[in-house]
Amino acid sequence: CWKRLCLGGRHHGELGGASPRDGALQRTAQLEELQVPGRVPVPKVAAMRPEGVDGTDTTPVSPRREERPIVDVACGDRHSLLLDEDGRVYAFGENLAGQCGVPDAVGSGHITGNIVPCPRVVPMGNQLGARVFAGRWHSAVVTQENRLYVWGHPGSRKLGYAGFNNDGTEAGEDPGMPESSAQSSKARPPGVAVRSALRDAVRLPCLVSALLHRRVRVLGMG
Repeated sequence: CWKRLCLGGRHHGELGGASPRDGALQRTAQLEELQVPGRVPVPKVAAMRPEGVDGTDTTPVSPRREERPIVDVACGDRHSLLLDEDGRVYAFGENLAGQCGVPDAVGSGHITGNIVPCPRVVPMGNQLGARVFAGRWHSAVVTQENRLYVWGHPGSRKLGYAGFNNDGTEAGEDPGMPESSAQSSKARPPGVAVRSALRDAVRLPCLVSALLHRRVRVLGMG
């Protein structure tokens, strides 16, 4: 299992609340940078064991709550994902584009606040994670059923169809703009959007239904 240690800058919650293991170095945790490896605290949860014919019934092994061993880690630009041995996904760090996938994070709305300071459980319904992946401002999980879930910044179609708006427009397009104007906007210089793609951010894990007929095992994210 992974030892949850990290160090570096903490301006955007990148360290997940890590502090030095050595009590004599506790003062370092108050600085903007952690210069020695610190332990990342993970929420204590009840151990789960898949049961039933289809393996979807997860029943607590015991009521005792504890930190579960971490078996996979993925890091984006300023956020990180953790996967425990039971299939739970945790996220912490910058959440400006919803890349942490934690809907009830304080100030998780557009611009008003953007940090998840400590690992939080990412809601996956009854799905259990097998691998976690992270891009600069977006994230993904491959489940134990080989399904792909993505979330975060949808610009440049990096979330596939999961990043399209309900009205069929792409991230950064103005839903109220006439078609002729929308077409002319595509002639704008690269990087100039009609509106910020952050307003169309996918802030919860979204199933990539176009790949349901495929068994997804691994993913590359830029």
